[in-house]
This record gives sequence, structure tokens and C-alpha cells, in this order.
Amino acid sequence: MQIAKILWQISDGMEHISAVGIVHRDLAARNILLTKALEIKITDFGLASICNKQFIYQAQINRRLPIRWMAPESLGSRLFSEASDIWSFGVLIWEVFTFGDVPYNTMEEGEDIVDFICSGNTLVLPYKTGQIWQILTRDCWKLNRDERPNFKAIRNLIGQFLEEKTINYGYLRCKSE
Repeated sequence: MQIAKILWQISDGMEHISAVGIVHRDLAARNILLTKALEIKITDFGLASICNKQFIYQAQINRRLPIRWMAPESLGSRLFSEASDIWSFGVLIWEVFTFGDVPYNTMEEGEDIVDFICSGNTLVLPYKTGQIWQILTRDCWKLNRDERPNFKAIRNLIGQFLEEKTINYGYLRCKSE
């Protein structure tokens, strides 16, 4: 349940960031801090960019980028948007459920990873990961960026999941006299 609450907070924060026209471009578990109260802080805005009116940013400068977390359109055309941050959010979910494994850890840096991702291949969540997370990551990793959910939809989905899981939490149904 704590994992769902943390992922909800991340999606809530990213919804706000996206709504103001910013693309993070480096959303990963390493850039999420937790307070003692398990409140999240999204950090490392070093690669963040302001998007154009279509909420897209096209990178012009050659610089080192976190390819293991990048969407196919970012790897191929250097297009970054909320949809590319959604892809990274899917990788972040994978990181959480693998307890911090490095994505594509059996592959060398570079073209192998780029080719793998751009060919439509994705990471595989551990066997016992809940169905909601299997479905959500599948949706986050859709090859067509227009088919990916936005952060508002993700926040609502996780919020609904949390609500359903806690609907009877702390309550006892009493029989009428």
C-alpha cells in the first residue's frame, strides 16, 4: 500500500510539472527523495525543459542523456513531452518493484539499448507484481506516444486503486438490532 501511495504522489507532482509546460527528462527512482513521513520530493531538474505550445520540446544540444529511462521518440527524434516522462514513469515503477535494479542491466550502454527500446521491446516486471502495475506499465510503454495515458489519468487510476483498497480499512460492519 505504501508503494501505491508513493507512486500516487509522484504522479500528482508530475501532473503539476506537466501542466505548467515543463518536461522533466530525467524521471527515475534516483531523482525521487522520501521524507521521514514518506512524502516524495521530485528532484534533479538539470535536464528539465520548457515545452512549446504543443507541449513538446525538441532537444538541439548533444549531451549525455539517461537512455535506460528514455522513450523511443526521445531516443530517435529527440522529442520530449509529457508522454516521454510517462515512459520514464513506467521505468520508475519497474525500478520500485525490482527493488532498485538498473533497467536493461544485462545490456551494455549505447546502441544495444536504443535498438532494443526502439524495436518495441520493454522491461518485464517481476512475476508477482500486481495486475494494476502490469497494466499501467504496459500503457506507459506504448510505442505510440499518443496512446500513453497522461499523468492526470495515472494519478486518478492509482487514487481509485488506493480508495478501493482502503474502503473498509478501519471500519467494522455492525448488524442492525
